[in-house]
Amino acid sequence: MTGENYELALALAQNDSDLLEDIHDILMESGLTEETYAKTFARMYYTEKEAAERISYDPSEKEWRRAGHALSDIRLVTELGKTCDLIHAYALASWDNCVFSAWVSKKEVQKAEEKMAAMESLTHAKGIFALASELMPSSVSGSSKIDWATEDEDDG
Repeated sequence: MTGENYELALALAQNDSDLLEDIHDILMESGLTEETYAKTFARMYYTEKEAAERISYDPSEKEWRRAGHALSDIRLVTELGKTCDLIHAYALASWDNCVFSAWVSKKEVQKAEEKMAAMESLTHAKGIFALASELMPSSVSGSSKIDWATEDEDDG
């Protein structure tokens, strides 16, 4: 693949061509859906990341974490924004390199761009995060909480 959109996608993927191949597979499997965005988000920030870089969801605390520390909502949304940018750039690069793009009107790519823009709404973001939370479980879930209740209190 070549072209301006591909170069942008590669830069957004931090030159990880394997990530772009995985995004291709995810898009082929799920289309432009919340599932695609959640899977891509998980692939970018969880699946192949070292523990110190990994973003995960702790269901017991109901919070997103990076390297075991709580991740603010703004930081989380910022990372999802990067995912949206990467999907957008890769989808356009795929269109640019498709033989059919020369034969079919631009209306098809415009429909895809509209669908990608719609995925960036807060409603879809909530759905994406809900799906991603299941794909990105925290390995320290609940381990840092102390249960102060003891069995002896019931005997008193």
